[in-house]
Amino acid sequence: MGNLGGQEILVILLVGLIVLGPAKLPAAIRKAGRFAAEARRVAAGFKQEFQEAIEEPLAESKAALAESKATLKAADPGSPAAPSSPAASSSPAAPARTSIPAGAASPVPATDSAPEPSEDGTPA
Repeated sequence: MGNLGGQEILVILLVGLIVLGPAKLPAAIRKAGRFAAEARRVAAGFKQEFQEAIEEPLAESKAALAESKATLKAADPGSPAAPSSPAASSSPAAPARTSIPAGAASPVPATDSAPEPSEDGTPA
C-alpha cells in the first residue's frame, strides 16, 4: 500500500467533511479505522500461516537430509568426516567396477531383439 502524507490525509478529511457533514464524519472515521485494523490482522494472520506452511516441510527436509548424511557417514567408516585439504575434496574416489567374465550370460536381458516365433509361426 502507498504511504499517505499529511497533505493527503488533510484533503481526504476535508472531502469527507464536505460529503458526510460534521455529524457523520467521526463515525465514518471510526469505521474506516476499524476496517484498516481488521485488514492488518487478516494480512498478519495470512502471513503467519504462509510462513508456517513453508517452514514445516523445510524443517522436515533439513532433518531428513541430516539423517541421510549421518547414515552415509556411518555406512562408510573409511571416508574421513571432513576432507583435510582442498585437493582431497576435489577428486572423489572412483566407484568399484564389476566385470562379467567372457562367455557368461549377461544379467540384463537384451531389449532390442524380438522374441523368436515357435514352429507354428506364433510368437513364443
